[in-house]
Amino acid sequence: MTNFMNTHRLVWIFLGLVSWIFFLSTPGGWLVSAEDDKVVPPEPAALLTRADDMRMPFGEGRVRVDLITLEGDRITGRSRYEVLQSDHGASRVEMLDARVRGQRALLSDRGLWLYVPSSRRVIRLTPLQRLMGNAGYGDVGRMRWSDDYRIAQVSAAKNRAGVWLLHLKAKAPTAVYSEVALRLEEKTGRPLDADFYAASGKLLKSAKYGPPVEFNGRLVIDTITFTGGLSVGIRTRMVMGAFCEENLPEYLFTIGGLGK
Repeated sequence: MTNFMNTHRLVWIFLGLVSWIFFLSTPGGWLVSAEDDKVVPPEPAALLTRADDMRMPFGEGRVRVDLITLEGDRITGRSRYEVLQSDHGASRVEMLDARVRGQRALLSDRGLWLYVPSSRRVIRLTPLQRLMGNAGYGDVGRMRWSDDYRIAQVSAAKNRAGVWLLHLKAKAPTAVYSEVALRLEEKTGRPLDADFYAASGKLLKSAKYGPPVEFNGRLVIDTITFTGGLSVGIRTRMVMGAFCEENLPEYLFTIGGLGK
């Protein structure tokens, strides 16, 4: 009888342990840092949403984007764009410089498409396609991580108090990168910096996010600086402004609507 009771007790301990491990691994449970075994806040998704809101402060509207390439402190190039964001996640990038005026790119769940008015053709591209310097179409056109990535792991950033490291993995065809290592400020959700990786695990580029500015009572990140990538030794600064929340016609976010 004693052996039976001991065995019975061990079975219940084992089942309880399995249930607890399962709870820890679920999105609604507590995530444990792989680096230092510290308990991470149970709502990393909310932290990521706050970061997204600082990059794009509304669900639908438009924003002006300047890309500036720098070698040291010297400006070597500048291009201007307008990005239209739909409330269902698609975005449209319109080129405003005279030499490429009329060209438009569409990033949707079907991929990246570029309209060239001189030939009236629509060309399919990869979201990694470089736009200028270290910045690609996807960097300019995809401004909400929650749309394209899932949170795979959360840990405390090394040697950075009050900063969490979110490991993101692509979940949608519109995702520009296979994985993103994103560091966020715990109190505000402010994105600080990020590393972007290919499916092979190769580091493609990194980004640093400037301090937030106020827009209609909200805090918005208006400057991102990209380093690495194909343009070695060059920094590409992405400056956003003229944020305008508005309802946009659905046809603007279709392949057929790129010519309009």
